[in-house]
Amino acid sequence: MFKKFTRVQRLTIYLLVSLFTGCGGGGGQETSLIGDQVSPVSQIPATEAVASITALNTAPGEQQIVDVNQAVLRHVHRNTIHGELTPSGNYIASENAKVEVLTALGLYREITAQSDARYRIDLQENNLAYFRVTNTKPNGAVRVHNFFGVPAGYYMSFDSTNVEDDELDNLQPQCQLVSVRITGLNQQDPTSGLQINGQTLIDGIFEDNQGYAKDVTLCPVNQANDYLALVVSPTTDGGIRYGYHFYNDLQGQDVLEINIEHQAELMPWSSDLDMGNEYRLYANMPGASLQHSLYKNSPLNGLTGSLPKFNALALSDYVLQSTVLTDNGLSLYSRQFDVQQNSMSFDLGNIEFDEVSINPLDTSWTNTGTDQAQLVTGLMFDISLTQTYAFISMDPDVLSEQTFNFPLDDIIGLADTAFVALTGASAPEQQNMRYVGNAALFSGFVYWPNPQNSQSNNTDLFITANGSPLLQLMLDQKIEDFVQ
Repeated sequence: MFKKFTRVQRLTIYLLVSLFTGCGGGGGQETSLIGDQVSPVSQIPATEAVASITALNTAPGEQQIVDVNQAVLRHVHRNTIHGELTPSGNYIASENAKVEVLTALGLYREITAQSDARYRIDLQENNLAYFRVTNTKPNGAVRVHNFFGVPAGYYMSFDSTNVEDDELDNLQPQCQLVSVRITGLNQQDPTSGLQINGQTLIDGIFEDNQGYAKDVTLCPVNQANDYLALVVSPTTDGGIRYGYHFYNDLQGQDVLEINIEHQAELMPWSSDLDMGNEYRLYANMPGASLQHSLYKNSPLNGLTGSLPKFNALALSDYVLQSTVLTDNGLSLYSRQFDVQQNSMSFDLGNIEFDEVSINPLDTSWTNTGTDQAQLVTGLMFDISLTQTYAFISMDPDVLSEQTFNFPLDDIIGLADTAFVALTGASAPEQQNMRYVGNAALFSGFVYWPNPQNSQSNNTDLFITANGSPLLQLMLDQKIEDFVQ
């Protein structure tokens, strides 16, 4: 009953784009590997491999965003977004939305977009902005996003109605299906844990010290159409060996050849809370505009472990993301750290919600963690699992009372609401607003903080729902086509 989503519904839960998948959208860059349709071959082909490049190229400069003292909103047609999602991208604005600002009298007043198709909302005395976006599609479907107390920065909400876009072909990400021939494997080492860009090799051909993988999807890491292919091989003594190459302008059916020639340094880590059954390691690189997925591991102990450092790569820093499944939901942790660090101790936020309830007047929850969320987002579905309402709030009263009250004129649209999913979020550093953006993705929109407030990707999130089927559905949907 809960296993099929339309494209509109999938948009509402695409945070898993940043955490688990990604070909664009500002999150980690993933690679999908061989599936069930691979045709077996009897030996590894000797096809000539395409030439690699020594380093990533300098991509065309993205328009630099500047600090603002307002909430700057764009409402765009989702199908005009392809490739990397940026606040200044050349997307087509939607005219299907009504944008309203909350006044001092508690009523909403409609505002119009400025000449650059952006809405600008002033902050109130508490340095937060209050506004809502009501998108009504041509078929009559209505979706509301209520921004009830949000900081200055850049916001983007979406209209899933497709429009013609003359530049569409030029903006599509150049993801390509390639084959990878792997050399330098140790015959005594297991091949079951072999990974390419953080994804375990599902099927492959292995002969002596060589391997071969077909139908590997690689996506660019920047607007210069550069790629990274990283092959990671576990060793019998618990170590990690790897090889990699950079490429430019790959084409479908290209053959890449990568030699396993480097030994990874294993960096010990510890944490004050359980880090979960799985972590993923991403990297920021000079010349890359997207984080790139490097490695996925299942630690033996949720409080201690080690992770590989790929010192042969010219990396700016690493981002570690881990997940912990609890009785009430899923904890998500993200930590960014320098490549020069030799050990890491993680201080994690203990956020947890329980007793989530919904009625036409409000939604409420109970904080059961030892730490308080600095922000909460909510996502409401009607009985047919069509998104009808979402909100995000940093309002002190909402957080302390653990209740979000809906505006009276929204209540009719909320009358048949059956499910609600909540996300709580915080950050170790008070001035780092990246956690707002990480949480916003669960409610189906994007937030970019002012550059001075986005130093690192250190955030703690917790997602839960008022029904286990909804939560399981959200976790099962590993959305790969948010911008497709």
